[in-house]
Amino acid sequence: MPLAEALLAAVKPRSVLVWLRTSSAAQLLSQLEAPITHAALDALPPGRDVHFLRPMLVQAGVLPERLEYLDRVVPWLDAQLASHNDAHARLVRPYAQWHLLHRARLRARRRGGGDSADAAYRLRYSLRVALEFLTWLDHHQIAIDSLTQHQLDGWLVGGNGSRRYHVRGFLKWAIDKNLAPSVLDVPAPKVGQPKHFLDSADHDRQLRRCLHDPGIPTDVRAAGALILLFGLRMAELLTLRKDQVRARAGDHYLHLGHHELLLPPAVAALLGDLPRTDTNRSVLVPTDHATVLLFPGFHSTRPPATTTFGARLLHHGITPLPGRNTALATLAADLPAAVLADLLGLHPRTAVRWVRIAKRDWHTYLAQRRADMTPHENGSPPAG
Repeated sequence: MPLAEALLAAVKPRSVLVWLRTSSAAQLLSQLEAPITHAALDALPPGRDVHFLRPMLVQAGVLPERLEYLDRVVPWLDAQLASHNDAHARLVRPYAQWHLLHRARLRARRRGGGDSADAAYRLRYSLRVALEFLTWLDHHQIAIDSLTQHQLDGWLVGGNGSRRYHVRGFLKWAIDKNLAPSVLDVPAPKVGQPKHFLDSADHDRQLRRCLHDPGIPTDVRAAGALILLFGLRMAELLTLRKDQVRARAGDHYLHLGHHELLLPPAVAALLGDLPRTDTNRSVLVPTDHATVLLFPGFHSTRPPATTTFGARLLHHGITPLPGRNTALATLAADLPAAVLADLLGLHPRTAVRWVRIAKRDWHTYLAQRRADMTPHENGSPPAG
């Protein structure tokens, strides 16, 4: 059996024996019937043991590789649909599988094969809103193929915030499939403007600590430097692989999408130390260089949770959200939107929005921040 061979080849046989004797994941493995499939694991109650076993079985060749976060959406949806009627399932299941997931997989492959928990969260959010909308239609005895704009507006204004506007994707798909009237229109949800930035002194201080402070763990320093320099999203950062750092003619580059970012030598040195072999807590031999993440979680090919890693950054005084916003605003102030989108893999509309922010809102924020930090004439500190 491939898994048995992989366990026999483990670097630390004693760890394998301890795992087999004491681990609840090993006990679960012994209860599975051959052949073991992804579908069989999906049918089990979700939990730590299942999430531990799956990458191990993939690494050993028992299971094929898959886009894990995305493929877990389908069994999640099946559980959601269990409390809905068949009419809802006939609409939502093809929307999920042939529209949302299909496009998400294409995006993941374009970006080098990685996917993220954030992408899966956004899919689940869209599907929850679609199911809420169908339930609302049933409650008001409205058929989707006879829905009027007046009735749709009633749905939109009946909720708080912009959540209900996220039904737009589902309705556009239903209209394209001739399942809903083509005259319906849902405004796009408003994208909130970023509010949190660092001033130049704060940004420089955090970046210096990332580059030079040995008291901060290396992975936190490296992650913080990439955020503060290039404005990478946490989900994107945590799916970076070791083979995306490439050396050429004495320089080091970070490969993002179809482009390469030149890395400062200090950042390249930090990334060169990642990942450390002792971060792989799987009992199997570490995987090949190409699939190892720069910032691995429990398993060398699976990232840590974004909230967990973000908390580590904050603990060491690195603020990822304001740091990212400041980095993007700084880059957008010097680069045209088309170049910014191309360089960082941003959507063109997102890049245009950042260029506008850099020209208007960011400078306004910094001016206000300086005013707020200026002591009053009587020497008392500013309020707030």
